[in-house]
Amino acid sequence: MGCDFPEELSRILEILKANPKGMSVSDIAGEISVNRNTVSRYLDMLLISGQVEMKTYGKAKVFYLSQRVPISSMMNFASDMVFVLDRDFIVVETNAALCRFVGESREAICGIPMRDSALVAFDHPLITARLREAMEGTESTDVLRYVRVDKELFYRVKIIPTVLNSGIPGVTVMLEDITERRRAEDALRESEQKYRALVEQINDAIWIIDDEWVFTYASPRTERILGYAPEELLGRNISDYVLPGEHEKVVARLADVVAEGNGGAVVNVAMRHRDGHTIDVEASISPEFDELGTLAGFRSVCRDVSERRAASRRVLKWKTFLHSILQNIPAMVFVTESRTHNIIFFNRSFRENFGADSDLVTGKQCVEIFPPDLCRVLATGNNEAITTRQEFKTNAMACTIPGRGERTVRIKKVPLFSSSGDLKYVLGIVTDVTSSA
Repeated sequence: MGCDFPEELSRILEILKANPKGMSVSDIAGEISVNRNTVSRYLDMLLISGQVEMKTYGKAKVFYLSQRVPISSMMNFASDMVFVLDRDFIVVETNAALCRFVGESREAICGIPMRDSALVAFDHPLITARLREAMEGTESTDVLRYVRVDKELFYRVKIIPTVLNSGIPGVTVMLEDITERRRAEDALRESEQKYRALVEQINDAIWIIDDEWVFTYASPRTERILGYAPEELLGRNISDYVLPGEHEKVVARLADVVAEGNGGAVVNVAMRHRDGHTIDVEASISPEFDELGTLAGFRSVCRDVSERRAASRRVLKWKTFLHSILQNIPAMVFVTESRTHNIIFFNRSFRENFGADSDLVTGKQCVEIFPPDLCRVLATGNNEAITTRQEFKTNAMACTIPGRGERTVRIKKVPLFSSSGDLKYVLGIVTDVTSSA
């Protein structure tokens, strides 16, 4: 390897090639007519460069031609671009990959100072400083950005101290094309930034918990839910933040999910806020498995549903209160579906006055329970309330109630609507006005 190659070195290599059994220093000195000291110095140079090998037999040293692939051939095998410089920054060797990149032949590059060759792009103060450090024995690795008219390329540049064939110091420069890797890393980094921005802006908190229920990740929204900064949860067990008995409930539920092979489950759990008050958390939890299919932990999307559940409790409480009122007022109350006219509810007064059994009446139409004449009276006003979508009051009407005989009643019909405005039910309030008729 090298353009500056003493003639004696070539002669020594030729002689050793012709004598594969090896030769001593004296034998070689006699063949090339050079004194032993000079031959020893040349052999040391060849040993350092790896071109010859030596074996010791007693006090005798026998030298052989090294059984190795020439460095120039090895360089050509490499997909990376490689070139070698001597201490004067003259190009000593290049490989085929580099020649293809710069669009020049080896002969047009080798033997020329780097700054005057096709490698002039490397004649930069930062790079030459690294080259000089390598001459002193310091290896370095850097990333080089190379801009062409049509594209941007990235290379990992490794500069390695080298001993040339002549025994003088040099450097080997290796350029690994990392453009695709860099683009993939940039794309991954951009994707991670977008994901992080998305996670930080959604109202739900995202938690990643290992198989021992220890937090390994908590998104920024965690602080809004629990009052703790995300980093305060890392390394802590989730049981530190749930009420007694809640952790066991969650573990049992998720054990069933894992055993059944389901994708996940929605679990409601009571947790303790930093300031001590209890919050209701709704968690959509999915198990995570490693490459071997072993449970590695859980990913959870959580939200504070305390207000929603409190509102539900208030609604339920209000519905219970209204139900109690309806059950205990003297008026006879019943509710039918606006489309099918099936009876879905009646109060205690209606049951007592009409002799209705809730198990026999609920879900059925009037004609399936009461005589036709009574059904016509009870149905009076339905069409008016449904058509006008307004309250309708009937005049006093005579009817026969089983077990109670002839009675005079007035009926008020009130349309009931869903939250979306659809007419769902008709409320009937029957008042017995027999005594005042």
